[in-house]
Amino acid sequence: MAAFVAAAKAVIERRIGPVEDVTVTERVQGGSSLLLRWPSARNVSVSRVGGATLPTEGLSVRHGVVYGPSAFGGSYDVTYTAGYGTGAGIPADLKLAALELVRHFWDTQRGNSPAAGGALPDDQMPGMSLDMYD
Repeated sequence: MAAFVAAAKAVIERRIGPVEDVTVTERVQGGSSLLLRWPSARNVSVSRVGGATLPTEGLSVRHGVVYGPSAFGGSYDVTYTAGYGTGAGIPADLKLAALELVRHFWDTQRGNSPAAGGALPDDQMPGMSLDMYD
């Protein structure tokens, strides 16, 4: 079952980025805002390449875009926390998507049919609950 959960997590992370918190540093080109790779960004620190760190006052982050009081000229190194954390931070729809992927992997690899040797009912599959990421 652990392999199915790991595979489901990998599929989801390819689409939306890290599920569990990771620290990311990336170099981005300035403009009216700074576009980050992962939308679940928080704890953002912005530094000019070869220069000083910008004060966090006046910076805001929404859906992976950093906005400042004025335009960003040049290149910047941005360090931030990407991911949803654990437990309550992971949205319910994301948990459900992971469960559905695990169910799919279980059904296709183990044979969820009476002919496959007495499959378990859906509510008795090992490790299956909305709390699997809590």
